[in-house]
Amino acid sequence: MMRSTLDTDYLKAIGGDQADDVLTQIVPLEQTRVGHILDAQDYLGQWYLGVVIGGSGAERVIHFLPFKNAKRDENYHAASDQHKIAAAFSHSEKFDEPAKAISTLKDYLKSI
Repeated sequence: MMRSTLDTDYLKAIGGDQADDVLTQIVPLEQTRVGHILDAQDYLGQWYLGVVIGGSGAERVIHFLPFKNAKRDENYHAASDQHKIAAAFSHSEKFDEPAKAISTLKDYLKSI
């Protein structure tokens, strides 16, 4: 379900409002860095919670939950894909255990 704004109560409940790596607002793609957790839209139009795992300049690579391998990682370009990133938990589904979702993304980042 897409929400037009970030659910700040939900984010506070999981401690995401205190984490530097969880994006709480939309920023230019070039301002994201490896480790930032955000919502991103894949090539099929679905929104997922994701983590920036690479890139430089105006390009980024994002890994999505629930996927466990790099086959579903996608490249994003500032000029054409800015509209496909958003604040964490603003477009993706809410998780029953959101802290676990964030932890899973951080663990994936450590494994690559």
